[in-house]
Amino acid sequence: MTQYDVLGIGNAIVDVLTKTDDAFLTTNGIEKGAMTLIDTAAADALYAKMGPGVEVSGGSAANTMAGVASLGGKGAYIGKVAKDQLGEVFTHDIRSGGLAFTTAPSVNGAPTARCLILVTPDAQRLLLRTWEGVLVYALASGQSAWHALNTEACLAPTAEEPQGEAVAATDDGFFTLSEGAGATLWRTVR
Repeated sequence: MTQYDVLGIGNAIVDVLTKTDDAFLTTNGIEKGAMTLIDTAAADALYAKMGPGVEVSGGSAANTMAGVASLGGKGAYIGKVAKDQLGEVFTHDIRSGGLAFTTAPSVNGAPTARCLILVTPDAQRLLLRTWEGVLVYALASGQSAWHALNTEACLAPTAEEPQGEAVAATDDGFFTLSEGAGATLWRTVR
C-alpha cells in the first residue's frame, strides 16, 4: 500500500508581490514589464528596499502538488529551501496545503529561491501562459484582473517550445522561456 498518490520534485520558490511605482523601478534600474534575472546579492538588496507585500509559495512542481492536494490527492513534495525567512514561509505554505514536506532546510549555501514581483498601478495587460501559447487580456486602467479574465482573450502566437514555463510582458510584446538548462529566451513583438 502506498502512502502518497503523487510525489513532486522541483524548485522551491517563494513569489514576493508588492505594489510599487515607476520611480522605484527607475531608481533600481528595473525595466518595466520585463523579467530580469539577478544574483543573490542583488535580490537581497532589492527585497530589503521593497514595501510590504504578499509572500506565496510557488514553483511549477509545488504548484502542481498544491493542485493535487486541493483535489483530494495525497501528495508529498521534495525541494530545497534554506534556513531563512522565505524557507519558513515556503515550508508553512506547502504543509498547510496538506502536503508532506520533510526536506531539511539548508544551513549553508544559497538562500531560498524567490521571484520578486513589482506591480505598478498602470497595469496595461494580463498575460497567461498555456500549453497553446500566451493568452493576452486587455486590462483597462483601474480594472481588476478578475474583470479582465471575464473578457475575450487574444491567443498570441509563440515559438514552438518543449514546455512553456514563463511569460513576461514588455512594452511591445512579451518574452517566453521553457524549463531546463540552456533554454532559449523567445521574444514576441506584437
